[in-house]
Amino acid sequence: MIKVSVIVPVYNGEKTIKSCIESLLSQTLTDLEIIVVNDGSTDGTMDIVSEFSDNRIKSVTTPNQGQGLARNCGIRVASGEYVGFCDADDTVDATMYEKLYNVAKENRDDMVQCAIKDIRNGTASIRSGIDHAGIQIDSLKDYLDSYFYTLLHTNEVCNKMFRRSFLEENSLKFSDTKKVFSEDLDLNIRILPHLRRVSFISDALYNYYISDTGHCKRSPYERIDKIFTLYKNVTKDYNAQHFCTCIKSMAVITVLSYCVGFTYDPSVKSIICSKTMKSFMLSSIKYRKNISHSLLMLALILAPYNIKAKIIESHYRF
Repeated sequence: MIKVSVIVPVYNGEKTIKSCIESLLSQTLTDLEIIVVNDGSTDGTMDIVSEFSDNRIKSVTTPNQGQGLARNCGIRVASGEYVGFCDADDTVDATMYEKLYNVAKENRDDMVQCAIKDIRNGTASIRSGIDHAGIQIDSLKDYLDSYFYTLLHTNEVCNKMFRRSFLEENSLKFSDTKKVFSEDLDLNIRILPHLRRVSFISDALYNYYISDTGHCKRSPYERIDKIFTLYKNVTKDYNAQHFCTCIKSMAVITVLSYCVGFTYDPSVKSIICSKTMKSFMLSSIKYRKNISHSLLMLALILAPYNIKAKIIESHYRF
């Protein structure tokens, strides 16, 4: 069995796909396959892919369906013991998959995560990582409180590697990106009840290139509505009380952060004042059990809207 399958969904990525694939072919772990899922590209992306003669590269072409479903297609054809995901406009450190695989095998992990290097206009900054290897998850509550809510377990998937059988046995797959704003976040939430062993390494091995033209920069209301819908759907699908209160508490932070700069848009206002958002805020009070946080949530529930907007613009601007 191949050790690692790396899935690369790509749509019109002719400007970046070459450097992405080159970084994957340069891995110190050579026992891997690179699955390029061509998501209906109309440019020269696949001409560039075809220039590589390495037999570790496999390509699959589908009609344009979005990154989430393209990743699912890659999982279906993957043969690796573990699977990783790399976006076509990013690159990885040469040692990434060797380090992740060695840690995962040693600790029998379902998931292993490294830190991320953010690169914008040639300037790099590292999101701090942690070294916690071989964590046995006996209590989902403890893991949520210590790792997920604190964002030590990040919302991305490209800095992670998953045991393929873990995903398949638990029917875990990505959502339709055209319906869900962040299929990464959605999957990270849905894997939580199933995780039993995970590891974190502090090395920043994934190079994330930040663009000002990506889908997250367009259509602010659509973006906010989709992320809000994601949280509503996830919390409807699970009954565990602590799990739901934790996710709802995270929803408040995430959704209101996206609202910054758009609080006076009527559509955004309707989300902030909705019954669902108020219920999320009440759940956040229960989860945090902190006086100052409770007062903040109560102000966001009870205050006139102009006060709510000012609080959001000042408190959730990161």
